[in-house]
Amino acid sequence: TANKQFIQDRIRHLVDAFSTRAQAARERIETPATPSSVSSRETIDQQPPIPMKQKLSISFSDKHIEESFEEKDESMGLKQRFERKIIDPNGRFYVIWMSIAAMSVFYNAWVIPMRSTFPYQTKENRVVWMVFDYIADFIYITDVFCIQPRVKYLHEGFWVTDIKLLRSNYMKSKRFKLDLLSLLPLDFLYIIWGPEFVILRLPKFFKVHTFWEFFSLVDKLLSNPYVIRISRTLMYMMYLIHLNACAYYSFSAWEGIGSNNFVFNGKGNAYIKCFYFATKTATSIGKNPKPTQEIEYMFMTFSWLMGVFVFALLIGQIRDIISTATRSKTEYRKLVNETLEYMRRLNLPQDMQRRVQLWFNYTWETQRTLGKFEIVKNSYNNIFL
Repeated sequence: TANKQFIQDRIRHLVDAFSTRAQAARERIETPATPSSVSSRETIDQQPPIPMKQKLSISFSDKHIEESFEEKDESMGLKQRFERKIIDPNGRFYVIWMSIAAMSVFYNAWVIPMRSTFPYQTKENRVVWMVFDYIADFIYITDVFCIQPRVKYLHEGFWVTDIKLLRSNYMKSKRFKLDLLSLLPLDFLYIIWGPEFVILRLPKFFKVHTFWEFFSLVDKLLSNPYVIRISRTLMYMMYLIHLNACAYYSFSAWEGIGSNNFVFNGKGNAYIKCFYFATKTATSIGKNPKPTQEIEYMFMTFSWLMGVFVFALLIGQIRDIISTATRSKTEYRKLVNETLEYMRRLNLPQDMQRRVQLWFNYTWETQRTLGKFEIVKNSYNNIFL
């Protein structure tokens, strides 16, 4: 009885406390009417009633005005919607756009050296090349002025979504300065030197950070990024061979096509043969034409050194990628073998060893990871409990 009375008293006390708190909150929210509002309310109440026909006309006109304002707001919203658009750096739209921007960067990086050395730009296809060039330039401009200033970023653990702060952050970054350099309008100098002087488009290389950023973004989003890493490394290798092929053809044109056995003889597809020569030189395969002059010896020495250094670096990267991809499984197998060997030394029953091995297999298949401390603790629990 005493406990029941105590519970009732506590409930009554809580109800009174909640009622007092609600009344205090209501008094803070409600504001007393001012004399001006009271007088205006009285004058409104003293006005004669409005006829029904006039009420309908007024309501119709008010509704029409509201609809017109709503349409105007919607049109202004459509106009300003893109201006207020914030882009998620991990969203699908940004990934797709970065792939397009990376392709335009790769196009410029591959085509500018090739067209500057090989005679692949002629009067017949000049318009086609320039169309592709200015499509890439349009992608550059769109990325610099419409996309990058709207990408949100993290500041002290919170996403910044204010458009002014986003624009200011991008304009203060090093990427913005490189992007501006990539937009230098040196193409206007075609008027002086002609459109064959493709070397004027070299500032487009300043936007190479977009290419790296795309691969870094995809690397973070994919659950198994090792294929992307190997593909990126192979692309670097192919591009270095491409530059060496362009240098070999330019050297052959400077000495004279077919002037000796070392330079390109002018037969067959120039790019394919020079690319083949550059591949053999960079990979030190050998069986290349022997140089006959000092400048040719210098060219071959530089090509060999570049091939040995760069390809050793790239092969080391591929080795690191493969070892990283298989490191977890290697550690798992090592831990399993050590655990089974330890149980054999303890002369534990075969059934218990089989159960522990099944537990290892199940944990690996479900989690793909095994921590050392968790393994010791869980092994102890599985063996002795």
